[in-house]
Amino acid sequence: MHLVSANRLTLRASGQCFMLVRADFHPTACCRVQRSSKGPLCLRSQRHTRQRHLIRASQSNDSPEGSFQEELLSATRRFQALEQYRQLLRQNPAEIDLVQAALLIAKHRHPLLDEAQCNKELSQLVEAVHASLPSTSEQPGFQLVYITKHLGQAVGFKGNDKDYYNPDNSCINMVLQSHTGIPITLGLLYMAVAQRLGLQLHGLNLPGHFMIGNNIEGVTNLLVDPFDGFKLCSLTDVEEMFAQRYSSELRLSTALVTRSQLVMSTPTVLVRILSNLKNIYTGLQQADKVLQITDYLRATRDVAEDIRDAGLCLFSVQRYADSAELLQQYLAQNPSAQDKPQTEAVLNRIYRLLQKPSM
Repeated sequence: MHLVSANRLTLRASGQCFMLVRADFHPTACCRVQRSSKGPLCLRSQRHTRQRHLIRASQSNDSPEGSFQEELLSATRRFQALEQYRQLLRQNPAEIDLVQAALLIAKHRHPLLDEAQCNKELSQLVEAVHASLPSTSEQPGFQLVYITKHLGQAVGFKGNDKDYYNPDNSCINMVLQSHTGIPITLGLLYMAVAQRLGLQLHGLNLPGHFMIGNNIEGVTNLLVDPFDGFKLCSLTDVEEMFAQRYSSELRLSTALVTRSQLVMSTPTVLVRILSNLKNIYTGLQQADKVLQITDYLRATRDVAEDIRDAGLCLFSVQRYADSAELLQQYLAQNPSAQDKPQTEAVLNRIYRLLQKPSM
């Protein structure tokens, strides 16, 4: 997976040390990340008050009232998008509209984005590819050549290697607008166009690199590299690329790229997008965004560690009651957790702060 190096944080609470892979924050707190003498990153919280926001608004060209109204509208749209996402993820995974889910995720950053306009732009791409197709062809999967030619060459979609960790690379609306992105969002776009042309493709969770596979008879050994202008690659091409780029040995087969654990379900694709975003925001120290993405992750998967990490970070921003609720939930689900003593130590600290009986 493509993740930022700051995807691990050490939270110091009540004299204990916790390694966080998925951090969670409160939207009214900003976090300062420091490197300790032993190497891990230490998360420390700072107050980010509403008064500071109002002061900034009063100093800007916009009035505080106008700024507040815009913030309220954006917050409302974000809330609605998350609720819609939760509803969407309750469907059968095979029936989830991947583009719709990606647009709802993008609203965490672009809450006022126009979904209808994005779908219109996607439809225009499909229509252009369809218009370029020959009337007849006996070559199976021939449409892949024309999708690649139009998206990668005519339109110019490509990987954003100059600003890879820009969060907009993970927002499908911005990928449509800028024609740049990261492998998984570019791949999502390619798969969406192919699906509308009658082809069923799937994501492949290759080590450190997302690619696209298919189950089209006769061309199952043909993969698509989204980051390289949607280049069509043979299995041998991909093996050689991994040897050159990652200095690692990769052996692929038809079975591996069509029906193994490498084949990604829709929720798995969404988790990968969200995990990338969460780690990027952690590295950028944008606490409010980390919290928003964590909410999406918890709506996508059921992972107890997400609950624990959220509780620990809520403790760091002094939301003690919320923190205790999540940490209690984590221990209830994992009574034999290896970090149970450390988690209980944090809970006892919270109880003392709230003047409640300890565990």
